[in-house]
Amino acid sequence: MLVLKRLGLLRTPVLLVNTALMNKRNQSGKRKKMWSLVLPAADAIVSLSTMEVDATWRMFGLRQDRQHLVNMLVDPDYFSPSGPLGTGDYCLSAGTNEGRDYPTLLKALPEGQKLLIVTDPYNAAIVEKNKLPGQQVEVKQAVPIDQLKKLYENAKAVINPIGEVDFASGHTILLENMALGRPIIVSMVRGMKDYFEDGVTAIGVKPYDVDDMRRKLTAYLDAPEKFAAIGRRAREWVQRFSAQEFARKLLEIAEALTGKPAGDAVTAKVEVKSA
Repeated sequence: MLVLKRLGLLRTPVLLVNTALMNKRNQSGKRKKMWSLVLPAADAIVSLSTMEVDATWRMFGLRQDRQHLVNMLVDPDYFSPSGPLGTGDYCLSAGTNEGRDYPTLLKALPEGQKLLIVTDPYNAAIVEKNKLPGQQVEVKQAVPIDQLKKLYENAKAVINPIGEVDFASGHTILLENMALGRPIIVSMVRGMKDYFEDGVTAIGVKPYDVDDMRRKLTAYLDAPEKFAAIGRRAREWVQRFSAQEFARKLLEIAEALTGKPAGDAVTAKVEVKSA
């Protein structure tokens, strides 16, 4: 589609949602040349974090006025708590892609604590390589969303360890647990600065800092009731990331591109693709 736009054979505005353009695989070689050639043909590029908005136009030589920030979405109604939280005997971490930092979590896990990790084959191999002798660590893959929600609810603590990468990572688990009212422990990486306030709507830890993560996790496990207010504020905060808000912002961009009400599917034909 972008090639057709580049050649002048497609007149329909193209709005591209950037979910991994800044992955390191796209930052060099043939992939970078390809994207640098076709991306300028997009009428609008939506990124999920301020970090990506700032980096994408520089990396691929794009016009700044075509870059837009629309944060990741969550369904707060679906992820509303169905019962008491934290009744299980395990800590939980979840998430896929190369942005995960499970080695730091494994080193920081307090002795005697059970840890359940829901992830992909790539990270499962990393966990297997880095878990310490005697640690009670279980890895699950391809868990259906209804079961994952139950795992969120029952966990004693939820930890979201993220490394410093150039693309959005970790936002889904953060927002889903915020919607549940869980005071999630999350790495304070660049890509997260739009999504929480440390000590207010989540418990922030320094990236790659084993001692800081262990200290924050231990404090939470010792007295989760002291962090209950963070969970309550998170439930309110997360409304700004609702699916409805995500759609509203996309429609605003679509209307600006076409000059027509985007709610009219006949008169406003904006092609929405994910890259």
